[in-house]
Amino acid sequence: MKNPSHSLLISPDYETRTEEAYIAAARMIVLGSLSLDILAVAGALPPSPTGLSLPSWCPDWSSTSTFYPESVSQIRALQWYDATPGMSPRITLPHEDAWRLDAKGVVVDTIAALGAVGNARDDKDLWKLLFEWSRVAPASTRWLDFCRTARGDLWTRESQVSFYRMGGYKLKREEAYERCWVDPVTRKLREDLPTPELVGDVVTEEEAKTAFREWDCVISTQAARTEWGGGGATPPPEEQLRTCTAQRRFMVSSSRGSLGLVPSAAQVGDAVAVFSGCRFPCVIQAVETTLPSSPAEEGVVYRVVGSAYVHGMMDGEVLNDIHDVASASEWDYIKLR
Repeated sequence: MKNPSHSLLISPDYETRTEEAYIAAARMIVLGSLSLDILAVAGALPPSPTGLSLPSWCPDWSSTSTFYPESVSQIRALQWYDATPGMSPRITLPHEDAWRLDAKGVVVDTIAALGAVGNARDDKDLWKLLFEWSRVAPASTRWLDFCRTARGDLWTRESQVSFYRMGGYKLKREEAYERCWVDPVTRKLREDLPTPELVGDVVTEEEAKTAFREWDCVISTQAARTEWGGGGATPPPEEQLRTCTAQRRFMVSSSRGSLGLVPSAAQVGDAVAVFSGCRFPCVIQAVETTLPSSPAEEGVVYRVVGSAYVHGMMDGEVLNDIHDVASASEWDYIKLR
């Protein structure tokens, strides 16, 4: 929604450098919308062939012609999350530094382990990737949580155009008759829930593939029977997985042990932050400790690596557990460049 206190009129200036025009446009979008949705594009665009120098939170509009197709679906899917419900964005754009965007937020964790980058060319590569990711997850991980994370907790219709949440349901063995699924090995209908543990007898790629497909079938069937199930064709699980995992890495956080999907450029030690009024967490990377516009002003400055799916952190859980992170009054402005 447009902020009525700000005008979105941009006067043409043909002497302005391309970088300055892009930054000015991004700043106007942030001010005019009072939204941090622009961070959804951060890290999702491939490097510009023109080599433009831009802040990490500012989209390089010249890269749209080489957009990864899966990134479009990943960005569109972010509207289904609400990491800070009821909170409004708190944003400051310092006049002295056009590259700066200061957003009120809190660092909730850091990345402790990462899996390989999702770049599956075929089904064989896809299942190999999922098996490798399953080895990165902690031993206590359940298949239900692993599957929901690998899928971004999303179930899709109509070739990645319509999205529905998979989670929020209680799966009970005694109620499993409501969610019959086809065993991928025997091809027979089953009513019992698959083994919940991620580790144990699953030690090969084929066993991991079977276990993943079993659980994926259970939660997909349940999602299809909710009020969000709607009509329309459902893409094959492999197609949905390729879309969710493309150019992403499986992540395990340090203090919480949370599972997640993060941008391919994420590194171990990067921070996971939640910003007030932002629908999704972001991975941010410390780049400097002194502000170039004001050497006397100390503080860590971060680069936005990109949006993230963090299991158990997409629907306001951070606010419920705020005592474990920081008091809402202690949220501070995080400096982004």
